[in-house]
Amino acid sequence: MTETHSASVVTEHNEPEPRAGEITGVNHLVLHTASMEQTVNFYCGVLGLKVRATVSLSALAYRAGSGDELDCDRMYFFALPDGGLLAFAEIEQFDGSPQESTFDFYWPSPDTSSRQAAQSAKMDHLSFNVRSPADLDVVRERLINAEFPCSEIQDNLTPPFVRSLYTRDPNGIPIEFSAFGWTDPEKWNALAGTTWYTDPDPVGEFIGFDDAEVGKGLPKMS
Repeated sequence: MTETHSASVVTEHNEPEPRAGEITGVNHLVLHTASMEQTVNFYCGVLGLKVRATVSLSALAYRAGSGDELDCDRMYFFALPDGGLLAFAEIEQFDGSPQESTFDFYWPSPDTSSRQAAQSAKMDHLSFNVRSPADLDVVRERLINAEFPCSEIQDNLTPPFVRSLYTRDPNGIPIEFSAFGWTDPEKWNALAGTTWYTDPDPVGEFIGFDDAEVGKGLPKMS
């Protein structure tokens, strides 16, 4: 089956039938916010997502038979186009100051006096996929119009694996927007999956593709 994302981008799906128990993607990711209103304004108003569900966490705890008081009262689920969900639990005491990333040189620099150290974070940053590099220009314009500091659009790795844009959401979470680096369709289509395995001492037997799977999952340009 071939799925057309735009006039120039075609993604090929020539994968075998899923195996029993196979992970097919991320169902949902739960993050924290001190202000659901600011979070909804950013993810819906600026980025164009829609709220799929809202949950009263006190009611959820009651149904689960827990007598403990929760630190948060509600959680919102934002629908992603691929079927996954991004959820935010509202916690009044949540520290929404900008969180550092290990790769902080990519992000626009806020006031460093209130930044959270990257070493204390369980997650470094979140990257959203967009269909093409042109979509990054659209997202960047939206962020600028909404007065969210953001980086320039830049290529990562050589040859470029993704082209990316960086900002932080209202909760201080480092956010990236990425499109595969298909600036040159002929060169991109010629890349093998093994192009991106450069660790000279790779870990374990589960890393990498076999000969039949080389390039699996890499979008093809027409």
